[in-house]
Amino acid sequence: MRQDRDYSRTFYVTEYALSKGIIEVKGCIIPDSTNSLGEVIREYGGKLLDALWPGGINGRALFHKPHWHETLEGAKARVVKVARAKLKSLDKQRAKVERLAAGEVSVVKSAALHTLRNLPKKAAKARKLGEESTLQGWADTIGGKAHES
Repeated sequence: MRQDRDYSRTFYVTEYALSKGIIEVKGCIIPDSTNSLGEVIREYGGKLLDALWPGGINGRALFHKPHWHETLEGAKARVVKVARAKLKSLDKQRAKVERLAAGEVSVVKSAALHTLRNLPKKAAKARKLGEESTLQGWADTIGGKAHES
């Protein structure tokens, strides 16, 4: 524990909310600085929490926004948002598994896996640049329709 920091304030960590719940910790907000840690702090929105964390390096752990909150109400609101997003993701995953179980199995050429994995990002960029023919080229490589994101 750093002697020059006051670890008496209570904060709420939501990084592990879906597996462990909201974790109440004692800690302090690290002020911005000109050293390399200051660059990390700015990269994560200007606030980094230094929390007392058993099992962490020197008994501490660092958390960036939006994974920590100063109020329990803020932490609960974040958990609701994360839980809803997770349910939406699970619904999509369940629908895909149900299609597979019903026999809707597709085959992808191994050479196209990289393109397939990155297609949503590439498709959005191609659409933005007006390169619709590029989308069809990727679809031909994969053996299907152009992916709509």
